[in-house]
Amino acid sequence: MSHEARHRQKTYMLMTCISTIALMGTPGISKAGDFIDTLSMKRHAAGGPPSIPSPMELLLANPAMQFRHDAQLPKTTGVEADVAKANRTVKVMSGYTGDGNVKTVGAQARVMAPGIVILAGARYDEADDYKDADGNDVRFGYKRDTEQFVLQWMPNPGGKLKLIGIRDVIRDDLQQHHNPGMDVPNTERLVGKAIFSQKLDGDLFKGFGLELVSKNVEREPDNYSLRTPPNPSMKLRAKTERHIIEGKASAKLNLAGWATNAALSGGWDNHDARRYNDSAGVVNAIKLPDITRTMFGAALDGTRGFGNGFKVQAGVRYDMIHADPSATALNGTVPGGPGVPWNWSPAQLYSTYYGLTGDYDRTDHNISARLRVSKTMMAKRFEIFGDFSRKVRSPDNIEAYHAVTHPMAGNRWIGNPGLDPEAHHKAELGFVWKGANYKGYGKLGQDADSPFDINNMQIKLSGYVDAVDNFIAFDRARGQAGTTQVAANYG
Repeated sequence: MSHEARHRQKTYMLMTCISTIALMGTPGISKAGDFIDTLSMKRHAAGGPPSIPSPMELLLANPAMQFRHDAQLPKTTGVEADVAKANRTVKVMSGYTGDGNVKTVGAQARVMAPGIVILAGARYDEADDYKDADGNDVRFGYKRDTEQFVLQWMPNPGGKLKLIGIRDVIRDDLQQHHNPGMDVPNTERLVGKAIFSQKLDGDLFKGFGLELVSKNVEREPDNYSLRTPPNPSMKLRAKTERHIIEGKASAKLNLAGWATNAALSGGWDNHDARRYNDSAGVVNAIKLPDITRTMFGAALDGTRGFGNGFKVQAGVRYDMIHADPSATALNGTVPGGPGVPWNWSPAQLYSTYYGLTGDYDRTDHNISARLRVSKTMMAKRFEIFGDFSRKVRSPDNIEAYHAVTHPMAGNRWIGNPGLDPEAHHKAELGFVWKGANYKGYGKLGQDADSPFDINNMQIKLSGYVDAVDNFIAFDRARGQAGTTQVAANYG
């Protein structure tokens, strides 16, 4: 019986990293508006479809692979990097990736006129069974096509408008690892963005930006279209629909010598998922009970140099997140009546396992902050730094509201609407040394005598401690704090 546990203990993590031969870029001040980026914090056992590549990443993005985490296993690019970065009107690439038996073909075309750039691109990936370490075939595969369109217009020397449209479709997605056994015949995502930025020359106001984003997701896994169901009378299908609208307004300011970024953001997110018994033509689980999230954020950060290579950046961020699940009282409709475990509503599950009652909406007020201090020496070739932060994230819809029921308790997966936000308190200290000829990973300086010339290397050493309050993790209900049931009592 999977569920979300409420972890109140602190978790401490310590990591030290030494990077040589220019493995990492020099740490520095983050991009405007990203200094305290809490919105990118995800749950630790994230699932779902792979991320959509941006237009600049389309030709270089890794193909999806069911057991690979790209953050831990970055790909070393080859000739495709030269193609993707080439200043050409039309670029075409193809490739083959062995870890997933994936064949890829992609193309981008660019049209330019005074003040206008149009970029269009498309990519197609097709994966198939591959062999594991013992030479056995692993059932795997998908077909994925991605189309992207970008229009950029510069109405004046300091202004820029971007319109972006993306369509991403994944078909016949075989997922050998999925439990219970289901594949995903269709996943479709549509993304639209409008971004405007304007530079200003005022003493106080240096620029502003506006951004509007729309995202739509439909995903339909089942256990019978692409595999033989274990029980012909239990043809199960799920359908997930999600619609997101986000907006952001930002400004660049000069406040008493501090290069300052101020931003306000807001969003609306509706997320609903149901599971169906297609053999009987009925709903048997309200996986995500029509959750509507409204979000508001405000952020302020500033950077200032104090001479002698000494630099300070400090910021604070506030996030308000209100989640309202409107379908927690709905039952499944499997024959046998509402008392059959197939038919338990999300509210019954939350009450049974966590003792929670009420309307299950929640409002979080999250405060995050960060301070970074650095000093450069030796003609900016050596930098020491300290980075101290508190970053807070609210549980996502899966962690808080997932409500898959089953007659067997061990097959239930129940989120916890009572979870507290997860707060990370991190302190990092380190240094970076950069050789005089260092130009970046894989790039030799013109004065380097050999690839192993010390002046063409970068060395980074850092260590950090992250103390986490209310760490949110997947767990089993076994009567621990925060739960009211033990899995063995049901089934």
